[in-house]
Amino acid sequence: MSEKFNLPYFKKLNLERIDLGRGKRVVVEGGSLDKKYNITVDRAAEENLF
Repeated sequence: MSEKFNLPYFKKLNLERIDLGRGKRVVVEGGSLDKKYNITVDRAAEENLF
């Protein structure tokens, strides 16, 4: 979500140095899948931020 909402600190992250592992990860069941990072997050939080 940091990337989607263009949060200032996201630009400072070196994504090549961050290992998210393999496979899909689920933070919230029934959430929204971010295909780039293979992680499912809360739809309500994603829609209501900022």
